Amino acid sequence: MLDRLNFNRIAFCQTLCLIVIAKLIPVSHILGSSKACFTVTNILGPLATLFGGLLGGLLYSLVGWIWAGKISLLLSSGLPHLFAGQYWRSESIIFKVSVPLICMLLFWSHPVGLAAGWYATFWLIPVIIAVMKMSGSIWQALGATFVAHAVGSVIWLYFAAPMLPSQWLSLMAVVPFERICFAVGMMLLYKILMVTSWTWNIYRIVRSAKQTLKAR
Repeated sequence: MLDRLNFNRIAFCQTLCLIVIAKLIPVSHILGSSKACFTVTNILGPLATLFGGLLGGLLYSLVGWIWAGKISLLLSSGLPHLFAGQYWRSESIIFKVSVPLICMLLFWSHPVGLAAGWYATFWLIPVIIAVMKMSGSIWQALGATFVAHAVGSVIWLYFAAPMLPSQWLSLMAVVPFERICFAVGMMLLYKILMVTSWTWNIYRIVRSAKQTLKAR
């Protein structure tokens, strides 16, 4: 019988190794900052929590917090990915619904966020996915990446570079394509890590069985 705990450890270690490399690969510039940008970690980050649990997600967040520059400190700290991974991992509809809804309320509670209120409606997507119980990996990845978007946007709104409502609204044309790309990337990497981890686990079991037979 395959060891699920060992499988998760293997997948988590693979994810962390990929994250270290991905930190160096920019994907797109973040509006409102002259230095911060999205990297491939926006695809890999949530998988750290998915495979490593809250402890793995916190470890990744700590690494991100240390790694991040001053301008991108809060957004790059890993908190958006921690919540995203937990969204995918959790079976609690309450958690999956409450996080994006709380983010919407926090966004609208800010004067700039209220003026750009339509922007926060993107975060109804993970709510719909949770309520409709859309359990496929692509739907979970899509919900997770929009949760990361919600948490990251709220952090950016309150603690990072100030942006005008018009700037937030201008992003509405970019966000769907960006998040779909992240979701597809997350789903593909999830499946690749699943296959490689299970393959390694099977190899270890077969090797152990052979060693046992030889000992007899």
